[in-house]
Amino acid sequence: MKLRIISIIVLGTVVNFWVALSPSILGALVDYQGLNIDAAGRLISYNLMGTTVSSVLAIYIVHRPWANLQLMMLACVFIVIITSGASVWFEGDYTALSVVRFINGLGAGLGFTVSTVAAIGTPNLTRTYAILYGSAFLVGGIGLALLPYVYEFSGIEGVSYGIGLVNLLACGLLPFFPKKISQEKNIAEKSWLQLDRAFILMSGLVFGALFLHYLFNSGIWTYFERLGVASGMSVKTTGAILGSSTLAAILGMIVASILGNRLGYLRPIYMGTATIAIATLSLLYSSSELVFAIGTSLFNVSITFVTPYFIAILANLIPNGIGVSIANVVTMAGYTAGPFIVSFMVASNDFQLSILVTASGFIVVYAMIILFSRILRREPTGYIKLKKHCQVR
Repeated sequence: MKLRIISIIVLGTVVNFWVALSPSILGALVDYQGLNIDAAGRLISYNLMGTTVSSVLAIYIVHRPWANLQLMMLACVFIVIITSGASVWFEGDYTALSVVRFINGLGAGLGFTVSTVAAIGTPNLTRTYAILYGSAFLVGGIGLALLPYVYEFSGIEGVSYGIGLVNLLACGLLPFFPKKISQEKNIAEKSWLQLDRAFILMSGLVFGALFLHYLFNSGIWTYFERLGVASGMSVKTTGAILGSSTLAAILGMIVASILGNRLGYLRPIYMGTATIAIATLSLLYSSSELVFAIGTSLFNVSITFVTPYFIAILANLIPNGIGVSIANVVTMAGYTAGPFIVSFMVASNDFQLSILVTASGFIVVYAMIILFSRILRREPTGYIKLKKHCQVR
């Protein structure tokens, strides 16, 4: 079981390297390939669009009786390896690179979704999801701290080939990756096809809140490196700060895995969402290196802290891994739309509007979760276990 969990986490992480390293790669596209900041942001968005499309397709693929998760992961790793090389081969051709980044996203999105579905049935599911969703921040933190030096030595080309090599090495874990979804007894008390009013409202609110959370956190997060530079810091100083603050996201992952369900599913979401709203507003004063470091650290910690609880609610609400698969579509859609929307707000390197819009978005997320808890509280039957997990009476 340990090797199974390790293979799920490692393979789900490496296929997602391009997404995890987005802030650093965006800066490199500007500094080393001469792209404008808005053009670089949209190139990153094409990568994320591919993840969204494949996450949608995954709903119809991974739950089929004939679906082999191990073979799907092999195909995804192969796509990432080929497109990592193609990112170098088509350098200078923006249209071709857009296509390459989209195809890379197809492999990343399907691979990550396959990993989250494969995790169903593992002991302490919340902990597995905390590590899996937090791994992107671990990779991103290390990348932000170290990649500026790698760019000087081997350029963005070296990083592209390096990502391909890491994926090739990770193939050694494929024999331990599960082939089928666990057929353990469903934790939901009623079929997801029973579309009563409460089910529709609660599902819509949680999916909507998760989408908006990732829409707003991914947008400004992708531009953290450019925000630091625009505030007067050097690329290396910004990278060092963001490397540390992104690694701080591991703290949110650890706390979530330790807490488990001790506080229920809702209280951590309340605490994390309030924290990220405050952290976002602090970025208005990012000319101070200390404020920038603390603000981005709290921002990143909050994301990895709340995400496992969103996923756990949906795993309870919608059975057989379908809720988890749809959750991946929702997060990827938010992740895609965020940087694309923000790219139109930062063309002049003025981040004030994007910061204020982001903070307002998190307030909306907070309100949606409060509404979800009130609807759940009013339901007399059918959601007893979900009430217990959410500690709603």
